[in-house]
Amino acid sequence: MNASFAAMTPTLEWVEVHPDGQVERAEGHIDSKELEVIVQGEAKQVRAPWDATVFVGTTLSGRNNWTATAVLRQSLAPGQSIHGTVVVLGPPDSDGNVTSITDDLYEEVMATIRQTRGEKAP
Repeated sequence: MNASFAAMTPTLEWVEVHPDGQVERAEGHIDSKELEVIVQGEAKQVRAPWDATVFVGTTLSGRNNWTATAVLRQSLAPGQSIHGTVVVLGPPDSDGNVTSITDDLYEEVMATIRQTRGEKAP
């Protein structure tokens, strides 16, 4: 199911996976225009290994995001990579609107990233 942004966006929480490998939680009002600024290009929703709404940029602006490329490889064609920042939100609600990332989903995302990098859990 493709998610969308409600006409009046509530305050949402999400995770950003940056090209330098840093992962941070963010909070605020986000809509499709703001999303394009964050992902550094036209935003496209992609499949993820979690029950989440994940957006990547479709243009090749920004640095290669090797962490996101490895984690989201099932959504990519062979040889394709992700550039720029990736945004992870919660799954869509019953109306199809994006939701905030929960603490449990955040931990699941972080566990996948740590496993992909070969890191031990804290």
